[in-house]
Amino acid sequence: MIWVIATITAKEGRGQDVFNELCAVSPTVREEDGCHAYHPCLDSERVASKDNEPRPDTITVVEAWESHEALQAHRETEHMQRFRDNAGDWIADGDIRILSPAG
Repeated sequence: MIWVIATITAKEGRGQDVFNELCAVSPTVREEDGCHAYHPCLDSERVASKDNEPRPDTITVVEAWESHEALQAHRETEHMQRFRDNAGDWIADGDIRILSPAG
């Protein structure tokens, strides 16, 4: 099992649009072979500390995949290509972290 934390920074004012596109594709992603979790998230308005203010136009996707191969297959699906086609112009930056749990 691997975990993925994908942080997407949308262009100013386009965060909700990117989030909506991710939410639209999420049910299909969750049906993919090897997908254990796929959840687009926005920062909560309830902050953990004064240094942890909500980030406007930032979407974090929390994912769990059976394997690196399942994740790679996900990246190549038609629905993810459609997401990139629909939302690609609204995205300013992104960071993808692939995590292997200990033990």
